[in-house]
Amino acid sequence: MSIFIATFAAMSAYAPEANPALQGRDLYTRDASTMNKQIIRILGKATTVAAMAYRIRIGRPFNYPRNDLTYTENMLYMMDVSDHHFPKLTY
Repeated sequence: MSIFIATFAAMSAYAPEANPALQGRDLYTRDASTMNKQIIRILGKATTVAAMAYRIRIGRPFNYPRNDLTYTENMLYMMDVSDHHFPKLTY
């Protein structure tokens, strides 16, 4: 959990326009579009950060996300696949 929290704290430097400490504490009340953009950024990166933290914790190398997988498939791929022959799921 400490890796997860520290990573998100460090990522605040990449979007200074969305950081209330830098822009003023009323940032999200006066600009809803910035708040929504920040929510989407956090949700998009949360799976990658969680998978990375988990793999570091269990001592495995990290799997980078793949563009051909869905959000959920990517989460499962990054957390559990030990070899790189992961088939694309078909429905």
